[in-house]
Amino acid sequence: MFTWNYYGELTNIESTEEYGYQYFEILKDIVRSSINPEFAYTEGDLAVPLQIYRLRIKHQSDTEVNQDLDRAFDLIVVGDLSAAKAIVAKYPLEP
Repeated sequence: MFTWNYYGELTNIESTEEYGYQYFEILKDIVRSSINPEFAYTEGDLAVPLQIYRLRIKHQSDTEVNQDLDRAFDLIVVGDLSAAKAIVAKYPLEP
């Protein structure tokens, strides 16, 4: 079985507590240097889905916030990361 995150055989490139986004960063650099020099995503972009997840936990009973987070997710899917980041920035994780 070939997957991107097959933890059982230690062949994952998924982000982890131990390695963070290290393997995604390597892939990003390879894409930018070998395939597409215009590849626009940066190191901080990888953290946006995790921020959305943490915000969902923090605001789990707030329907309005979760609707905004749904919109942020949809924006990521269609490639509008800057708009998604703007939505996420409205809700700081700190108390």
